[in-house]
Amino acid sequence: MPVNFGSDERFLHSLTVSANVSLPCPDREHLSQIIIATSVAVGFADAVISFNTVTRRRAAAAVT
Repeated sequence: MPVNFGSDERFLHSLTVSANVSLPCPDREHLSQIIIATSVAVGFADAVISFNTVTRRRAAAAVT
Protein backbone atom coordinates (compact mmCIF):
# COMPACT_ATOMS: atom_id res chain seq x y z
CA MET A 1 0.00 0.00 0.00
CA PRO A 2 1.61 3.30 -1.06
CA VAL A 3 2.06 6.11 1.41
CA ASN A 4 -0.29 9.00 0.67
CA PHE A 5 1.32 12.41 1.13
CA GLY A 6 -1.70 14.23 -0.28
CA SER A 7 -1.56 16.12 -3.52
CA ASP A 8 1.83 16.97 -4.98
CA GLU A 9 0.88 20.64 -5.03
CA ARG A 10 0.00 20.67 -1.33
CA PHE A 11 3.24 18.84 -0.47
CA LEU A 12 5.34 21.30 -2.48
CA HIS A 13 3.46 24.22 -0.90
CA SER A 14 4.31 22.94 2.58
CA LEU A 15 7.99 22.70 1.57
CA THR A 16 7.85 26.21 0.14
CA VAL A 17 6.26 27.62 3.28
CA SER A 18 8.83 25.93 5.53
CA ALA A 19 11.67 27.12 3.27
CA ASN A 20 10.44 30.73 3.43
CA VAL A 21 10.89 31.04 7.20
CA SER A 22 12.86 34.21 7.82
CA LEU A 23 16.35 33.60 9.11
CA PRO A 24 18.92 35.94 10.59
CA CYS A 25 21.67 36.91 8.17
CA PRO A 26 23.67 33.67 7.89
CA ASP A 27 27.43 33.43 7.76
CA ARG A 28 29.13 31.24 5.15
CA GLU A 29 28.97 28.06 7.24
CA HIS A 30 25.27 28.41 7.96
CA LEU A 31 24.56 29.39 4.37
CA SER A 32 26.18 26.18 3.10
CA GLN A 33 24.12 24.16 5.60
CA ILE A 34 20.95 25.89 4.38
CA ILE A 35 21.85 25.14 0.76
CA ILE A 36 22.50 21.47 1.57
CA ALA A 37 19.24 21.18 3.54
CA THR A 38 17.32 22.82 0.70
CA SER A 39 18.89 20.46 -1.84
CA VAL A 40 17.93 17.46 0.28
CA ALA A 41 14.35 18.75 0.64
CA VAL A 42 14.04 19.33 -3.11
CA GLY A 43 15.45 15.86 -3.82
CA PHE A 44 12.98 14.32 -1.37
CA ALA A 45 10.08 16.23 -2.93
CA ASP A 46 11.14 15.07 -6.39
CA ALA A 47 11.31 11.46 -5.18
CA VAL A 48 7.85 11.67 -3.61
CA ILE A 49 6.34 13.18 -6.75
CA SER A 50 8.00 10.52 -8.93
CA PHE A 51 6.79 7.78 -6.58
CA ASN A 52 3.23 9.15 -6.65
CA THR A 53 3.30 9.42 -10.45
CA VAL A 54 4.54 5.84 -10.89
CA THR A 55 2.01 4.57 -8.36
CA ARG A 56 -0.85 6.32 -10.18
CA ARG A 57 0.28 4.93 -13.54
CA ARG A 58 0.53 1.40 -12.14
CA ALA A 59 -2.90 1.72 -10.53
CA ALA A 60 -4.38 2.99 -13.80
CA ALA A 61 -2.72 0.16 -15.74
CA ALA A 62 -4.03 -2.41 -13.26
CA VAL A 63 -7.60 -1.13 -13.66
CA THR A 64 -7.60 -1.31 -17.46
